[in-house]
Amino acid sequence: MESQFYLMTFDSVTHSMQTEKLAKRQFPVIVMPAPREITQSCGLALKFLIWEPKKIEQFFQSLSVPCRLYKMGTSHVDGKRPLELVAEVQ
Repeated sequence: MESQFYLMTFDSVTHSMQTEKLAKRQFPVIVMPAPREITQSCGLALKFLIWEPKKIEQFFQSLSVPCRLYKMGTSHVDGKRPLELVAEVQ
């Protein structure tokens, strides 16, 4: 099992729903509340349930809606999960 996962956040619920439909064609994903550390205006995040960095990052680069892609650790360090902004679409 991987010690991290990819997470996408959005500026609107509409963008999160549109992206979820596209992502489900290629990946197992779930919609979840965005972690407090990275909450955007809609408060939803898309969690990728597989670890395929190249494929997920290529999918992200193909999007035209404002969103952010993060890598987030599964274990806590000093009460927080490690978090890294990978890319952003404005």
